[in-house]
Amino acid sequence: MNLTERLLVKPNNENYQQIKQACLFSKSLYNEATYLFRKSFFDEELLTWRQVDKILKYRSKNYNALPAAAAQALLRQMGDNWKSFWEANKDWKINPQKYKSRPKIASYSKNLKTFLHPFQSMKCKNGEVIFPKKMNMKNVKIRNGENQIIQEKEARLKQIRFVPHGHCFWIEVIYDNDINMKHEPIKKKDIKLDSDNVLGIDLGINNLLTMVTNIDALPPLLYKGKVIKSINQRFNKSKSYYQSKGNAAMIERLSIKRFCQINDYFHKASSFVINYCLENDIGRIIIGKNNGWKQDINIGRVNNQKFVFIPFEKLISQIEYKAKLVNIQVDINEESYTSKSDALALDILPVYRKNSTEKYEFLGRRVKRGLYKSSIDKIINADVNGAINILRKVIGDDFVKNLINKGFVFNPETISPK
Repeated sequence: MNLTERLLVKPNNENYQQIKQACLFSKSLYNEATYLFRKSFFDEELLTWRQVDKILKYRSKNYNALPAAAAQALLRQMGDNWKSFWEANKDWKINPQKYKSRPKIASYSKNLKTFLHPFQSMKCKNGEVIFPKKMNMKNVKIRNGENQIIQEKEARLKQIRFVPHGHCFWIEVIYDNDINMKHEPIKKKDIKLDSDNVLGIDLGINNLLTMVTNIDALPPLLYKGKVIKSINQRFNKSKSYYQSKGNAAMIERLSIKRFCQINDYFHKASSFVINYCLENDIGRIIIGKNNGWKQDINIGRVNNQKFVFIPFEKLISQIEYKAKLVNIQVDINEESYTSKSDALALDILPVYRKNSTEKYEFLGRRVKRGLYKSSIDKIINADVNGAINILRKVIGDDFVKNLINKGFVFNPETISPK
């Protein structure tokens, strides 16, 4: 499994200009290749990336300004994308109902493009990446690199990327974690958790993660999300101020700061989930998520903004990749009506259908903010009710009775990381 280490490069970094130049050449090469791909598409005979590579190798100054491996990596990626677009466009003509809109053809780039370079022509020594001489860059210190020589067959380091982010850049080092596992005392294959023990997760605003298991001895957990709300509120307030002053540079700095803060908080939250599963022998995670939830959401103007402004997809992907490292199965399941259905009374759990006119009546109801009154005359946290229903949609109702009998379900624990 490939993992990524990220390093932020600011304008005062000694490699900043070289990285910017590499991304500029990548953008120019991308546009040259896009012209050839677009022309071949309209001629109804799509070129392969190798054909484009053969043309540009002798015509393009941008191609020759980059290391050959980097130029080919960019063209190979573009070739794969254009091939996928070609197939999707053909399928759209036959089955348009499968798509929200017609697949869009790639356009020319006005911004700097990501620079890609496979590690086959680089080396890593003493924890530092040594770049090709052509790039004229200082060595970069990384945390996860072991000594690696050029063309090593079983190389842990796979690729390096320079990703533009405003006036800054991310250096992303891609490495193969499975190779590293061979040297660690606990191997992935030795981790065997009980897949019958399941954790249901409901994503939200005030409670970022609401976690309920089918293990009746474990109370529900509410992982607070007010830190994310505070980050977004400060960002919005500061952004409005600097927009009124016309200070675009400061807005960019604020955006990068917000990105780093949220990313850090999500890493802590996702690590907490995985560690909790390891400690309690939980081998399966079910996360509630509706397709297109950001486009179709309607929970009031203010709440809509808060919900859309939280990158839940990033959090889900972090949980998924960390779970994969320790053999925990992660399933993403639709969560329609989970907040309305009465979990304790084993209420109906219909699936939302966009064009359906059918209306449902549920046994319980929300009595006030954050609380749900069940028809069995019990009051439960509303998010816990939703998380139980997410589990019910996948594993059935058998576990609910034990949760009620033990009583832990009525007293969730709050997790408030700093």
